[in-house]
Amino acid sequence: MPEMIDEPIVPDHLTAACWRINRANAALGGPINNCVCASLALVALLREQGQAAQVVQVTVRLAADGRPGADYILGGDDGKPAPAGGWYGHLVAVSGGHLLDPTVDQVDVDCDGQKILLPTLVLPLPDTWPSGSAGTTIGAVSVTYRRHRRQFGWQKSPSARPSAYMPIVQKAKQTSP
Repeated sequence: MPEMIDEPIVPDHLTAACWRINRANAALGGPINNCVCASLALVALLREQGQAAQVVQVTVRLAADGRPGADYILGGDDGKPAPAGGWYGHLVAVSGGHLLDPTVDQVDVDCDGQKILLPTLVLPLPDTWPSGSAGTTIGAVSVTYRRHRRQFGWQKSPSARPSAYMPIVQKAKQTSP
């Protein structure tokens, strides 16, 4: 069972950085579902601010109204191999004992009649991380993150190039929190 945190208390600078990357990506016309580019931009921004940060591959499970099971899975592979040149997973950043997801708002979907709308998300990691899972509840939606098995196909993505994510970093530095 994941350790659930109802109202995560996170440092303001992490919340602001996550939000700035999300807004900068949108302002530059970047796709909302580009977790690779946004998470690498977030790591670069945090490192420029003197913070230790890294990207981590995860699977995100969302369940509406507290129902058991996953209504929506972001980054699941169902045990199938990834297509050539692709990967299964969702990329997030980890910094200062917190998980930062600048693109979880891509989950603007209808799950069994329940609309799931999420903001950017920053939550403290439990002591069981990385072998366990981390989660929170936002409104009627439970969100659970689990480390994804090792896949590095995202590193071959054009979005993983500094020329793709550094413009987001530059724009984020001009964006007010």
